[in-house]
Amino acid sequence: MTSINVELAPTRVRIVRSTRALRGVSIVDDIETFERIGEAWEELRSACEGGPFVGHSWTRSWWEAFGGTGRLCIAVKWRDGQLVAAAPLYVARQAVSPRLPMRVATGMMLSNHRTGFNEWLIEPADDTAATELLDVLLRDTGASLFELEPIRRGRSIDLLCSALKGRGAPHSVRVTLQSVVVDLADGWDGHLSRLPRMRRKAIRVADRRIAEQHGSVVIANPRNGAEIVERALALGRATWKGHAGTAVGSTAEGNLFLRRLWQLLGPAGGLEISLLAVGGEDVASTICLRDGKIGYAFASDFREDHAHLGPGRHLLCEWLRRCAANGVTKADLLRSTPFCRTFSEDTYELSRVVFSARRNIPWMCRSLEMLLAPIGRSYRIAHRRRTRRRAGHKPEVVFEQKDGKG
Repeated sequence: MTSINVELAPTRVRIVRSTRALRGVSIVDDIETFERIGEAWEELRSACEGGPFVGHSWTRSWWEAFGGTGRLCIAVKWRDGQLVAAAPLYVARQAVSPRLPMRVATGMMLSNHRTGFNEWLIEPADDTAATELLDVLLRDTGASLFELEPIRRGRSIDLLCSALKGRGAPHSVRVTLQSVVVDLADGWDGHLSRLPRMRRKAIRVADRRIAEQHGSVVIANPRNGAEIVERALALGRATWKGHAGTAVGSTAEGNLFLRRLWQLLGPAGGLEISLLAVGGEDVASTICLRDGKIGYAFASDFREDHAHLGPGRHLLCEWLRRCAANGVTKADLLRSTPFCRTFSEDTYELSRVVFSARRNIPWMCRSLEMLLAPIGRSYRIAHRRRTRRRAGHKPEVVFEQKDGKG
């Protein structure tokens, strides 16, 4: 495998290549090397305007929490001592289909659909880097299949698709998610004025009900951060998402991820955790990030037995107000649920890119799975609703009997 040694100088990163290095393109396969190139990584992300989910701190935290038995396989390209392209991936054995027991080495992004989108970082002036990164991934990782999801469409993915076509590699690109974007360029009041009347009313009603219950919002800071993190994790486990296994605190990996993320991003202001307390107990939480003038609502939870107060809506609106007051011009809600769409109709797409070096058996099985996926969609949606029913977490309604009748 191609190797590369990195020495950090006070002002820049100097690369000392081994005799086996080829054109400055290699695979970073250990976390120690990745930690040493943090400064160069952030310079590249800034030049590419990459999102926070490919930031060095975020990637480190995700790998430490979710890496498991996988192998780190980050493809990087250096030129004149500068990092000019990177593809953050890892390789792990996973089933090619939920219906087939076959498990193969699969290259995946250092993220998943519950921990933000991902993307390749390619310097704006370099149009050949995607092809070089692709070649080293196909040659040196040992993966039979690559499945990148969710990935944000943009220049780097367009370059990747062109490289796949140029190499004759079988591939598919399919839109799998949409994300709602809230325009705050005119401030919170400006955004609120553009919403339909009934949506504005719902926000006012939630604010009034929380005020009547003397609800209070507490925001994590360097002094209370560890406590707020634990309270947010505990709240998530108590919600319907926690029982369904989709809350951040539902798994040991999710708990470790948020704790580590707070250590790396919280004190510097890159991560904000808010809690809404009513009657002395936590009823809602938001976990948000800020990257320049863009805010990201990473996770939101609320207690179902307080749903009549609208705690999730109130806390999200409080975050949007703070964003606008602090100069944030756009808020990305990272999902497109009916609740999120009450705040805006502007969306963008996230995609799944699947490819392989050749038309092997794993590729054919995965292609067949994607072809059959739309069949029975309504049945699967109904099944999820039955198994994740929120009503099970609402207080039981007791009807009083009158005159001996029920």
